[in-house]
Amino acid sequence: MKGENSDVNHFNDYDAYGEMYINFSSTKLLKINYGKGLLRDIGYVQGFNFDSDANVYKILPGIRFSWNIPGFAFLNTDWMAFLDASSGVSPGTFNAPAETDSWMLDVNFATKSFQVFGQYFNFEGHIEFIAPRENEFGDEVAWHIFGQPQFRWDVGYALFGQKDHLFVGTEYQIWIHKLGEKQTNESAFQGLGVWRF
Repeated sequence: MKGENSDVNHFNDYDAYGEMYINFSSTKLLKINYGKGLLRDIGYVQGFNFDSDANVYKILPGIRFSWNIPGFAFLNTDWMAFLDASSGVSPGTFNAPAETDSWMLDVNFATKSFQVFGQYFNFEGHIEFIAPRENEFGDEVAWHIFGQPQFRWDVGYALFGQKDHLFVGTEYQIWIHKLGEKQTNESAFQGLGVWRF
């Protein structure tokens, strides 16, 4: 990668970014029955976000509310702390600045499959809000909204008669205040292919 002065800076040459979220369901682990009302389940959710090149590490403990909503396979609201465990800026590295702790709300969902002209479709995805914070230099890191709603066609059923395994569709990605920058907003439609094992 070349910087503004055309020098090769090697930033992101070997980068890896990942997220992992684990939900501990009170219905499954503690056998709590919430009945047939609006609330389906309450769980402890634990998230981890990391970026190897920028040395960003976030720890996200929180609570998940799962809802009984007609037409949805699932609909969850996750309230999580957004705790920074990053090493921060240091000489000779491309580390991102460390940040103060914050909080996050994530709504994730999938509709049940529905048929149109004999074909199966569904919507799924998530949208998150992360509250503002400060970096190690005292600068504001703005709140952001990031969403990835998807529209899927069950092409596996259309081609092979096997439902819920192979999908194609589109994902609309929207990011307001990307990475906490108030002046940076992005949105784009993307192609989507999903193979569910």
